[in-house]
Amino acid sequence: MKRTHLFSIFLVVVDPPYVEFFGFKERPFSLTPDENFFFPSRSHEQCLEYLGFFLRQNEPIALVYGDVGTGKTITSRKFIGSLDSERYNTALILNPILDRSELLKEILRELRISHEGDSPFREMYERLEGFLLEEHRKGKATVLLVDEAQLLSDETLDFIRVLSNFETGKEKLIQVIFFAQDDFLERIKREGMKYLAQRITVTFRLNPLARDEILPYVNHRIYKAGLTGTFRCDEGAGRVMYELSGGNPRLLNLLCDRALLLLYLQSKRRLTADVVRRAAYEPTLSHLIAESMAGSKQRVHLFYALALAIASMLFVCVRLGLIGRLLSLLSF
Repeated sequence: MKRTHLFSIFLVVVDPPYVEFFGFKERPFSLTPDENFFFPSRSHEQCLEYLGFFLRQNEPIALVYGDVGTGKTITSRKFIGSLDSERYNTALILNPILDRSELLKEILRELRISHEGDSPFREMYERLEGFLLEEHRKGKATVLLVDEAQLLSDETLDFIRVLSNFETGKEKLIQVIFFAQDDFLERIKREGMKYLAQRITVTFRLNPLARDEILPYVNHRIYKAGLTGTFRCDEGAGRVMYELSGGNPRLLNLLCDRALLLLYLQSKRRLTADVVRRAAYEPTLSHLIAESMAGSKQRVHLFYALALAIASMLFVCVRLGLIGRLLSLLSF
């Protein structure tokens, strides 16, 4: 028998066998933020309304904060997608672990402002200011969105505060939106951050899904994934999902992903409370759920989540005596 390569198992994680079984066009519960799967919960819809108000009022800085996995990144992308490109320029910073010079280069790149790679900081700063003034004359506003803002250094945060001072005397030339974890709010309350805090005029906490939003969320993602086969999710399954996840979308996605794999391995198409519980009792997933219910703020990195998926798949197959079926899908 030939050796099964770890890469082959990884391929199953990326494109799990239940995708074909249920007739999906893509994985419905991927951890990768995709605005096409955005679910308009009450909290997420209200957040978009707040951000729209923020832009219309021409305020300097807004803050959207929430626990890990509540959908801040997908909300930022949905908001950008909702803006009229004829009226707004947008720059989205996904990796904020940058010094002020690196951040400025990234902003110029996002706004497609040409500059030499080794341009001095002052020159890049003046190019940005000139661009903002010219776009304002054309009637276009510019919005800077920073994801994972809790990772910004104090120096870079202060530089963003300086950028928010760009104005004509009557209107802001650039508006800033931070998306951050809960502890960022406490950080900016420190004495050294008071000048930044004073410029944050709109704040919104993104909450987990409510109990009555769980089943609509699951069905929304199922059908967005292009379901062509048969699938049913019981109300009891929805209740258990809420009890285990607290409505956290990322934990819901992990839980549903495992549950769909269980259904595939059993050749079933009905998601019940029992199936959800069995999926949750997989050791590594139950550890995450316990952390969430205890109020842990530790970030679950994508790499760790993928490793979890590999371990979970093998564990479930061994427990159900179906490891042979899984291995038959791999390349040897």
